[in-house]
Amino acid sequence: MRMAWLGLVVLGSAGVAQAAELTRGDFAYAMRLRADGAAALYELALPVEVYQRTVSSRLADLRVLNRQGEVLPYAIERLVAAPSTTPVPVLPVPMYPLHGDDAQLARGLNLTIRTDGGALDLHSLPPKAGRERLRGYLLDLRAQSRPIAGIDMAWGDDSAEFSETVSIEASDNLAQWRPITQATLVNLRFGGQALRQERVEFAPLAAKYWRVLWPADREAVTAHTMGVLLAPERTAAHRDERAAVARAVAGQVREYVVDLGAQFPVDRVNLQLPERNTVAQVALLSRAQQTDPWRAVVTGTFFRLARAGESDLTNGALAVAENRDRYWKIDVSSAGGGIGPSPPILLAQWIPETLRFLARGAGPYELVFGSAMAGPAETSLSALTAAVERDRGVAVKAVATTAEPIVEAGGLSKLMPTPPLPWKKWLLWAVLGAGVLVLAVLAWRLTRELGSSA
Repeated sequence: MRMAWLGLVVLGSAGVAQAAELTRGDFAYAMRLRADGAAALYELALPVEVYQRTVSSRLADLRVLNRQGEVLPYAIERLVAAPSTTPVPVLPVPMYPLHGDDAQLARGLNLTIRTDGGALDLHSLPPKAGRERLRGYLLDLRAQSRPIAGIDMAWGDDSAEFSETVSIEASDNLAQWRPITQATLVNLRFGGQALRQERVEFAPLAAKYWRVLWPADREAVTAHTMGVLLAPERTAAHRDERAAVARAVAGQVREYVVDLGAQFPVDRVNLQLPERNTVAQVALLSRAQQTDPWRAVVTGTFFRLARAGESDLTNGALAVAENRDRYWKIDVSSAGGGIGPSPPILLAQWIPETLRFLARGAGPYELVFGSAMAGPAETSLSALTAAVERDRGVAVKAVATTAEPIVEAGGLSKLMPTPPLPWKKWLLWAVLGAGVLVLAVLAWRLTRELGSSA
């Protein structure tokens, strides 16, 4: 019983030790942060060294400490592009009236191609003997590449009163139309007041042709002009990039492997082909560890074409789901003749992640990372700042900070997982020891009893 109780004490002590807060010595590396503690919230663009030296691909083995070694509340956020706040005016576009029923709409246009300029002229056929009602309007947006977020319609002040639900459709070839939305247009007057609803808004979408259709049994209002509301432009999100030269796989043709050297949150990939005038179909695969099986990521066509007097024409980067794998494989198809004898360069891109933390307690503050025993400890600072702004009406702005050069904290041994304690073997020996002790006690008592009887 005493040995069994001792085993439980050991187990309980181990549990308490594991539940204890991690200290600076539990992490392999540290970086002092240049933050004076005068502000509440600070932010740091995560240095590349953090990605290279953390054990967890999700950066779970990361903490921010104050002078007393206390763990501070922190969060890792990815900054995304915000839509522009600049007002977008309504852009007038060419419009063409549509007459007849649904079947006649498809043949109610006379299409003429001008071979000199390569443009397409659209002309609406007139209604037959006034029997075909005006059904709506066709809008030509071939000259506009940006998505639109609405259609604006203007009719005369003397137009009849109406309240009609119209359909908005889009097409890129005038043959197949896809429904976008339905909305109500209103032109009502009462007591000297006018109620007009002339705009239809929807999720931003790009298409060459649009049409606004009234119900089949209704006459469309006579429109003076039609315009579209351009979708707000978004500032392209900045992306960091790592260029890594691939290495040919021994014994394999047109197969290459790449070690990015870190676990970046990659969301764009591209290839820099070694030779000009090359077109290749390529499959990209990845894996977290060298012992893991490869998994398919994306397949695409990559090219590099020479242009006289200009820079080479190359493809754009391919979007992929967030991928934090360190190792990548490039599998070039035999079609097209490959890419030549030299290896390609893999270009991995990602939106930088930002560390935000609350400066509780005295500085200096320190970022520690690289630990096989650390689990997730992130908290939601955005919810906290939103609550403060809502309750107090004061915006909590983060102050940018930087990190000093990396130093060693607990040492490289913290990167290796701690071997599990052989609890089963210890318990087995404890049971055996207790059994031996019980047998010894029984033998001793038996010996005493035999000696007394003699």
